[in-house]
Parts: sequence; structure tokens; C-alpha cells
Amino acid sequence: MDHLTHAAAAVTFTHNFASGVVGALNACPDLIRLPGDAHETLAAVAALLGPAAKVTEYHGPGEYREDNSGFGCGCAVSFEHRGQVWNFHRGDSSWNLARERDGEVLEDGSTVYNGRHELGPSDTTAHPQHLVTLIRARLDETS
Repeated sequence: MDHLTHAAAAVTFTHNFASGVVGALNACPDLIRLPGDAHETLAAVAALLGPAAKVTEYHGPGEYREDNSGFGCGCAVSFEHRGQVWNFHRGDSSWNLARERDGEVLEDGSTVYNGRHELGPSDTTAHPQHLVTLIRARLDETS
């Protein structure tokens, strides 16, 4: 009988907290699904950075195709941190972070960033939450 009493107490205890736990888990970001290409990675990073992060797109929806050039789709995410505008983009087969003010616009309209900060993962489908963690760490180092 003691076992049934303990089991009933455990069920009651779990029932009282289960909805809160399930709600907290549902509120967590999706850590299982990885992006399918560089553009999806950029969009996911922008979403994690918050509503002030803006994706500058250079192609229409669904028009980007991975070409292994190392530059992704050419799109970028811009956001503000401590009064400075930053740019997150893919180039030279790596994910990069740069201050907008350090960019030099070339004749063809592309921008070269002096003093860019190369982030660790080189995979076009790196985990967005990992990239955001690296971005925040780099911002803390440089600000």
C-alpha cells in the first residue's frame, strides 16, 4: 500500500507542474531543425537576434541556390549593438561579423569589410543558435 501512496503522490506532484514545464519547453527555440542553406541560416540568425535585425536580400523568395562559391547567397543581416550597426554575412567560406562603418562599397555595389571578424563554423548550415552565441561573444570582446 505504501508504494501506491508514493506513486499517487508522485503523479499529483507531476500533474501540478507538468503544464508549466510543457509550456517552457514549447517556448524554447527549435534546436533540432537545421537550416537547409546559407539563406535559411541568415534568416534564422536574424530571427534569434530579434525584431531589430534586418535581412537585406539580393534575390527573390526561393530563388537562391547553393553554388559552393563560399559566399552564400550574398544576403546579410544588419543590427544595432551599443549604438553601432553591425553586419552578419557569409564570405570566403565562413560566417563573418563586421561593423557597417568599416565597409567599403565597391563599384559593382558589393561591400568589402576591413576588420571583419570571422566566426568559427564554416558550414553554410551551421546551427543558428551557435552562430548567435558566437556573435554575442564577439560583440562583447569588441565593444
